Amino acid sequence: MPSAFLSQLALVLGVAFAIIALFERLRLPPALGLLIAGVVLGPSTLGALSDPEGIRLLGELGVILLLFAIGLEFSPKELWLLRYPALLGGSLQILSTIGLAALIWHGVADASVPAALSAGFIVCLSSTALGLQLLSKQGELSTVHGRAALGVLLFQDLAIGPLILAMETLGSSTHSSNAAAFLVHFGAVLTGAVLLFLLVRWGVPLLLRGLRLPISRELVVLLALSLGIGSAVLSEHLNIPTGLGAFLVGLALSGIRERYHLTFAIEPFRDAFAAVFFLAVGLSLSASLWQMWASVVLLAVAIVLGKALLITVLFVLLRYPLRTALLTAVLLSNIGEFSFVLVNIGSRTELLSAATTQQLLGALVLSMMLTPVLYSIAERLAPSASPTAAELPASDVLVIGYGVSGQNVCAVLRSVGISFAVMELNPRTVAELRARGERVIQGDCTDERALRRAGADQARVIVLAISDTLRLPQAVAVARTVAPEAFIIVRTRFVAQIEPLYDAGASAVVAEEFEASLHIIAILMRQLGMPEESIAEVQERFRSEHYQRFHYGAVQE
Repeated sequence: MPSAFLSQLALVLGVAFAIIALFERLRLPPALGLLIAGVVLGPSTLGALSDPEGIRLLGELGVILLLFAIGLEFSPKELWLLRYPALLGGSLQILSTIGLAALIWHGVADASVPAALSAGFIVCLSSTALGLQLLSKQGELSTVHGRAALGVLLFQDLAIGPLILAMETLGSSTHSSNAAAFLVHFGAVLTGAVLLFLLVRWGVPLLLRGLRLPISRELVVLLALSLGIGSAVLSEHLNIPTGLGAFLVGLALSGIRERYHLTFAIEPFRDAFAAVFFLAVGLSLSASLWQMWASVVLLAVAIVLGKALLITVLFVLLRYPLRTALLTAVLLSNIGEFSFVLVNIGSRTELLSAATTQQLLGALVLSMMLTPVLYSIAERLAPSASPTAAELPASDVLVIGYGVSGQNVCAVLRSVGISFAVMELNPRTVAELRARGERVIQGDCTDERALRRAGADQARVIVLAISDTLRLPQAVAVARTVAPEAFIIVRTRFVAQIEPLYDAGASAVVAEEFEASLHIIAILMRQLGMPEESIAEVQERFRSEHYQRFHYGAVQE
C-alpha cells in the first residue's frame, strides 16, 4: 500500500479522534467538527490531503456500513409501519421541493427550465448518513420523528436512480429515448431491490445453517464485514443505489438469530468510517469557493430554512404533532451526500455552470454543517414534550429485556396490578407489544438517553433481564447513574459475574447457573420423598452460604 495514502489515512483518523473528543467534551455534534476539519484540511484551505480519493472511498464505505446496521435494527414488519411517512411523506417532500426550488432558481438565477429542474433534483435530497448518525447518537431512531425521517430518507434513496436518469435526460437532446430508458431503469431498480432482498433473506440463513459454524468473535466480524461490503457489490451489479442495497441486505437479515452479533461486530467499523465520511465531505470544495463565500452562505441558509419550513408544513398537514414535524424537518433540511452525483452530472452535461457547481457544492457542505446545530437547538426549543417520553409515563418497575425472564416478570406485575414499562432492543418484539397496548420503548440499555426516555430515572425498581451477559456490567453502571435511588435487580447466567455486577451498582443479582442447581436439588429431594419443608430449608441454607460472599440480594424465596 502506498506510504502517501497511509500517511493521509493516519492524519485523517488522528484528526477525527481529536475532533470527536473535543466536540463531545463541548457537548456539540461531532459531525459538525468533522465537516469543518474536512474543509480546513482540503484543497480549498491548507491542502494537507493532496489525493483525497482514497479517503472518500473509505467514507462511502462508512455510509454503506451505517445503512447496513440500520437495516439490521429493523424488520419488514417495522418497515411496513413506515409506509405512511415513506410513501406519502417522501413523495410529497421530493415533488414539492423540486417544484419550489426549480421555480425559485428559474426566477432568481434566470436559469433555463432544464437547469432549474436539475437544481431542484439536487436540493430535494437529504443526507442519510448525517440524519441516521444524529438519530443513532441520540437514541431516537424509534421515536416518532426518527421513524418519519427514516421513512423519507429511505424513499429518497429509492428515488436516486430515477433522479440520475432524469438529470441525464435533461442534459441530452434525445429526450424521447431517454424518457423510455427512465421508465425501464425505474422498473429495473425495483426488480433488483426485490431480488436482492429475497436472495439474502433466504440464502444467507440457509448457508449459515448448512455450515453450522461456531459463533466466535473472529467469524462474526468477518461475516458482518463480508455482508456489509458485499451488499454494495451486489447492489452495483443489480443497478441499485449502494446505500439502498446495504439497507435492504441488513433488513433481510434482521430476522436471523445472529443479527445482534452482527450489529455489535460492525459497530466500531461503522462509526470509524462514518467519521471519515463527514471529514471527506469537506474535502470536496475547491480553493475558488472562497471568492464567492457570501453567495454560498446565503444559498445554504435559504435552502436549509426553505426546506425546513416546507417539510414542517407538509408533516403538519399529514397530521403529525408540531414538535415531530419540526424535528423531522430539521433532520431533512440539508442537501444530501448523493447530491454530489447529481452535481457532477449537471456539470458534465453543462446544465450547471462552473460557478453554479461550486456554489451548490459549498451550500451542500454548509447545509450539513448547520443541521447538527439546528437539530440540537430544535430539540430544546420545539414545543411540547417528546412523543416517546409521553408514551411511557412514570411506572413502578422498568423491565429491560423481554425474553423468557422478562415476560414472566411482566406477567406477574400485570396480574397484581403493579405498573411497569418495558425496554427492548428487538424492534419486532416492540411492535408486537405496542400492538397489545403495552408501555414499551425500543432502545439500548447502555445508552443513558434511552434509559431516561424509558423512565428509568422515575422507576422504583429496574429489572435487567437481557441475554447479553458481556454488556450487563455496563448496563448496570449506566442504570445506576440514571437512577441512583432505584433498586436494580439483575439476572445473569454465570456465577462469576455476580461480584462485577454488584460492583457496577446492582442491588440484587440472580445467577441462573446457581439457581438452576438449587432447582435440580429440589427436584432430586422431592423425587426421594423428602418433605417440602426440608427441601426449602436445604435450598435456603445453600443459597445463603453462596450469596453471603457478596452483597445481600433479592434471592430469597
